[in-house]
Amino acid sequence: MYLVLIYTQGFAIKQKVNPWKTYVKLSAVLMGSHGLTKGSLAYLNYPAQIMFKSTKVLPVMIMGAFIPGLRRKYPVHEYISAMLLVVGLILLTLADAGTSPNFSVIGILMILAL
Repeated sequence: MYLVLIYTQGFAIKQKVNPWKTYVKLSAVLMGSHGLTKGSLAYLNYPAQIMFKSTKVLPVMIMGAFIPGLRRKYPVHEYISAMLLVVGLILLTLADAGTSPNFSVIGILMILAL
């Protein structure tokens, strides 16, 4: 669908950065991530799903800090906010598992898979 819309708007690629195979793989991963996110609603309630989706910034920070080609340095306040996010996630998980009838470890694994 995106390709059709790009074509109808007259957008032309001046120079491709990556081969088409890379774009196809990326779109498959994004499609799988979206499907697992929607499928996890059968096992999690909506607030828990949103909280787990917000933690996807943590692997990005970890990868950015430790991959030799990137070696990004984040300010101290970003590390503090990441730790607070993890603490909030733990507290929500503990509170929600005891009170919500629609909460399962399968849903957590689905939302964290991609």
